[in-house]
Amino acid sequence: NVREIAAVMDRAVLIGQGGPSGPSNIVIGRRGDNEYSFINSGILTTSGAIAGTNAVAVNIEGLSSNGTIYTTTLTGGFSNAGGDINSVALDATATGVRIGGYAIMPTLNNSGDIGVATTDSTTNTATGAVGNKGGSAYGILIEQNAQVRTLLNSGKILVTSDGLTSGAYGVV
Repeated sequence: NVREIAAVMDRAVLIGQGGPSGPSNIVIGRRGDNEYSFINSGILTTSGAIAGTNAVAVNIEGLSSNGTIYTTTLTGGFSNAGGDINSVALDATATGVRIGGYAIMPTLNNSGDIGVATTDSTTNTATGAVGNKGGSAYGILIEQNAQVRTLLNSGKILVTSDGLTSGAYGVV
């Protein structure tokens, strides 16, 4: 169980390809005490502290490299079990939970809070005039070539964005 991770960088949690031995398929089994492979019951926070830096709190992804597909499989799925997932960015994209290409899981279950916000550095706070930057905000983003059979949500997903080049999306 994750209790609290705060990251002033682009990700708080990354489950995917990498490391000195090169890419390979990743399989994470179910926990012995639960039906899920990865459980967050704490606080995960990430911030694109530098303007233009994207922020993703939970990033689960596979990889396509030189025509070979490497999958990342969570056999029991991911559960945000009453936890908080927060992601903020300035003039960039912010995402709470990203299930990238070639990630495979049966279930993504949110019973906690997912809060995502983007801010536009050129907004005039005195007049309220919208600026010309900002970024898109995604609560849960399931990308092409990802496989998530079931998405359950009994929690809250709050997504806000600011600026002309922004959009706010709860689940995509």
